Amino acid sequence: MISSLSLRSFLSILATPAVFASFPLLLTSCDKHRQSEQKVIALTQIIEHKAIDAEREGFIAGLKEAGFEDGKNVSLKFENAQGSIAIATQIANKFVSLNPSVIIAFSTPSAQSIVSATARTPIPVIFSTVTDAVAAKIVSTNEAPRSDNVTGVSDYLAPGPQIECIMRILPKAKKIGVIYNPGEVNSVLMIKDLKEEAAHHHLEIVEATTSRTSDVAAAVQSLIGKVDVLHVPNDNTAVASIEAIIAVGEKNKVPVIAADMGSFEAGAVAVAGYDRFLLGKRAAEYAIRVLKGEKASTLPVRCDHPVQFRVNLKAAESMGLNLDPNQLGGFEVMSDTIHSTRS
Repeated sequence: MISSLSLRSFLSILATPAVFASFPLLLTSCDKHRQSEQKVIALTQIIEHKAIDAEREGFIAGLKEAGFEDGKNVSLKFENAQGSIAIATQIANKFVSLNPSVIIAFSTPSAQSIVSATARTPIPVIFSTVTDAVAAKIVSTNEAPRSDNVTGVSDYLAPGPQIECIMRILPKAKKIGVIYNPGEVNSVLMIKDLKEEAAHHHLEIVEATTSRTSDVAAAVQSLIGKVDVLHVPNDNTAVASIEAIIAVGEKNKVPVIAADMGSFEAGAVAVAGYDRFLLGKRAAEYAIRVLKGEKASTLPVRCDHPVQFRVNLKAAESMGLNLDPNQLGGFEVMSDTIHSTRS
């Protein structure tokens, strides 16, 4: 039994400033130990827009569903390059210095920067929101196994569904205005494929190019009077400025049709595209497999995604269209602007 004197002495020692000061150090030491046990997952994207954001959200949700949660058993580090290749390079070098368990790159420019920075390291890379990883030299081949310590999810959308969507909504259209950034290799490839498909249907692609989001509205305006419809492909610069494109379309009664669900949510008339949230979850599946010990080089690039067709009747009306229900078979029909396709 502790005597009252010895108990008072013990409590007085605990009450000294030196002992109290040591408590935060002990707690900090415990926190650092817990953090050191967490696997670091570094995420980056070239710019903020609905498609990339949806994939990143899907990725994080996929991790959580599999039991990997930020702050509990993994530590997520996120950086946005704000549309700058120079900043994307800085982020890539910063991430390499962190020596994470895996780096996730959303968009072709970000993936290119990350792959370049990790070339001489054992750090695995998973990409998403990338159209043609081979042409962009992110991987040597989509097949596996390969020498690259890289894999991911391609968002390449064949031109067929895009042209079909346009023709179903605007069967009398002859000229399609397309907005894209010629500095993005994925966009250049998409436009090439789109032109070839359009030619098969005796349609003409009229281009408007820009490398900056601030110039998108002017680029779109330059198409007015020259085209029957505006088409927004999976181009980062165009998608990041979708509200400006839709505003021009509404003002001039030129329908906007897109290849991205985020653009549809922003007010495009129709879309033939992928569920971006799903693509993000598929990227998470690969990241989890890598975290559990599989090599990225043994995982083939995923390209097998279902295409969804949607039409927004309210958006169509605002852009001067009165759609016949007979032309909407196979489309998911909405009667109001959609802010989110997920609950």
